[in-house]
Amino acid sequence: MAEKIEAVIVRKGTEDRVGQALRESDERFRKAFDYSAIGMALVSLSGRFLKVNSALCEITGYGEEELLAKTFQTITHVDDMVEEVAYTQKLIAGEIHHFTLEMRYIHKCGRIIWILLNVSLVRDECDSPLYFIAQIQDITERKQAEEMLRKSEKLNAVGQLAAGVAHEVRNPLTVLKGFIQLMQAQREDEQGHLALMMSEVEHIEAIITEFLVLAKPQAIRFQSNDLATIISHVAALISTRAVMNSIQISTRIAADLPHIECDENQIKQVFVNMLQNAVESMPGGGLIMITAARLGKDHVQIRFIDEGCGIAKERISHLGEPFYSNKEKGTGLGLMVSYKIIETHKGTIKVESRVGKGTVFTIILPVSQLVKKQHG
Repeated sequence: MAEKIEAVIVRKGTEDRVGQALRESDERFRKAFDYSAIGMALVSLSGRFLKVNSALCEITGYGEEELLAKTFQTITHVDDMVEEVAYTQKLIAGEIHHFTLEMRYIHKCGRIIWILLNVSLVRDECDSPLYFIAQIQDITERKQAEEMLRKSEKLNAVGQLAAGVAHEVRNPLTVLKGFIQLMQAQREDEQGHLALMMSEVEHIEAIITEFLVLAKPQAIRFQSNDLATIISHVAALISTRAVMNSIQISTRIAADLPHIECDENQIKQVFVNMLQNAVESMPGGGLIMITAARLGKDHVQIRFIDEGCGIAKERISHLGEPFYSNKEKGTGLGLMVSYKIIETHKGTIKVESRVGKGTVFTIILPVSQLVKKQHG
């Protein structure tokens, strides 16, 4: 009898120790989950969040209760949905044990977040699927850096090409232009054809000029400049062409708009390019609005708003790349140079557009070049 009692006591003590160990293990897991530096989530087989940690809330911008009321599908970028669902189905079927994907989530504020997603599946003792364990890392900055490097490498390649092309083409083009001018002075009966030839030569010259900017970037001379005056001068410069196309250019400049440190000629070049693109996008006429105002203490915001044909959503991310243009005869070099100039001025360009409604180019520039770049 005493032996049985002793056995029961020993068994009870063992069970208590096992129970304590399990509770401690669960507590360690809970703390590791809650305090992990990367996003963690337990997700049901249907995709609903069962448990999330604070890091995932910070990545997505949602509170814990908000995420628990959602599925992963509701925050996944539509273009990445099919691939992610396909992998989860393979997990459930036992074809794979885990998967890793670089994909996009939609932040609560609407912006795109690039994430590195690692997912595995928890099964019960009968090998039936229970729920997913997901680890989510925000890799947005890394993806942006990779994109900047890609564009930089492409820009360097274009610059090398530009130097050779500009040298080989400009000299014979100058001779050709001279002969056309000579013929215009002598052949009254061919003025129409000669004017067309001259127009095309000047178009080629404009492309070569853009090539030269890429091949030999001009030295930047930062000085304090009146931004309101720059905008007014550029608007006046383009107004004649705009009027010929039944387009009105209107400006709305804040009274407290400060002077900014910039290279006046380069900023004018950007603004001219913005207005020219706007005019060319409005063959049926309309209104172009330019607004300029302070943005916080250290920045200014300039917006070019047109009523043109608009740009398809999938094409916006390619603007600023060489030889990528939304125009039939465009080279993409004008916008590429504009992006480069604004980046050199520690500024940003953001594009919003709706096909058939119009486009808004928003430029943010620092008042002083000592101010850190503001990311849009």
